[in-house]
Amino acid sequence: MIKQAACHDAGGAPNPAFASQNLAAAHRTAAAELWRGRTVCWCARAHPAIVRRDVAFTLAHRAVVASRRVGRYAPGRMNRAPRVSGRRVAIAVLTVGISVGLLGVWWMQRARPAPGAYVDVVALGGDDAVAVRRERSSERAFVEMIAGGRVRWQALVPRYAAGANGVGLAASADAVAVRVVRDGRAELFVLSARDAGKLGSLHLADDRPGTPTGQTLPAATTLFDRERSYELLGQEGAWTRVTAVNLAAGTIAWVRDLDGEPVREAYVVGDRVELFRNRNLVELATRDGALTHRVIGLGPAEIDNGALPLMAHDLVARRIIGGDLTGARMVRQGHQRIVHAPVPGVVLSIEETSMRVTGQVRWPADARPPAPHHLAADGTLWIVLPDRLIALDAESLQPRVGVGGTLPVLEKVELFRLIKPEEILDHPGL
Repeated sequence: MIKQAACHDAGGAPNPAFASQNLAAAHRTAAAELWRGRTVCWCARAHPAIVRRDVAFTLAHRAVVASRRVGRYAPGRMNRAPRVSGRRVAIAVLTVGISVGLLGVWWMQRARPAPGAYVDVVALGGDDAVAVRRERSSERAFVEMIAGGRVRWQALVPRYAAGANGVGLAASADAVAVRVVRDGRAELFVLSARDAGKLGSLHLADDRPGTPTGQTLPAATTLFDRERSYELLGQEGAWTRVTAVNLAAGTIAWVRDLDGEPVREAYVVGDRVELFRNRNLVELATRDGALTHRVIGLGPAEIDNGALPLMAHDLVARRIIGGDLTGARMVRQGHQRIVHAPVPGVVLSIEETSMRVTGQVRWPADARPPAPHHLAADGTLWIVLPDRLIALDAESLQPRVGVGGTLPVLEKVELFRLIKPEEILDHPGL
């Protein structure tokens, strides 16, 4: 037991000797007892007194600090690694997790397929149509069902197959068919017109070698009526095939193989499919594909397929005067005729019954030329622009509905006119 000096003298005053004593060598037990609140002096037997709590706490604190300084640098603790706070670890893990999650969301948004430019459209009547668009970052395509001037649904399909002058779409009240290419061969996707559900997938020519174009002919790809689509495929100079598909059931109705003579134009007229080739006209029955008519050795002037350069006996086309008709083409639906004159960039509408021009406008430079599948039986004509679709009234050629953008303002012109009956004598060629 270390001998300690009295903390107070006989008069009760603090003893300086007690304060100056080397308390650093005191046992820790003594310091701990003071820290726990002993209130009696060690000299209580001789001089009972109450030690002020602040003095006892100060002395105990100095003793404990001194002992800790010695233990901190003990040999066993010299190389101990500093402790890492659990809170800091949790914050670091949370930060890394959030960063990885945000990166994943960004990548999914970047890699997600997105519709690009419009390629073509098939008019269904009124403000209804089926359109096809490119996918922005791949060879795939989007098919859109437009109902009432609004997009009802979109479906992502493989690479779209259509020639430069053809369309690879067909539609009925129940189904939509789109021609696609897989492994160089033609394939048909049949989708539900109601919700884009896949009804079937048909391989059209697996028995034929694949081609870079996917067995697609340049001038014609798909024809259709309200019950069937008629798929034209082949390789020019080698072979040609016409396949009829029941749209509602998604099944093949019949197949007709022909030689490789190029197909220049193709139409569905009533109950027959007409194929205009170099100098041949081939007619197939829509019911069973039977060859109903074949004319050999036709001259260009004898083929009335709606193209103005081949209009030698088309009275309406011959009566158009007033501008350059080089390369002009005509689209017919019922009594309405749409003529596109690419040199002046003008489209005019002719009402066949009254034999008058009902509208003339400047055609947008970046729009596709009018085609038969752009004109509906009720007189709706669709314009295909890269960023939007526009539905026109075919008689007045004025915009009615826009899909994907605002309605443009088409410039009206008065360039072409029809020769009046009293002027026919002045034109001996008529």
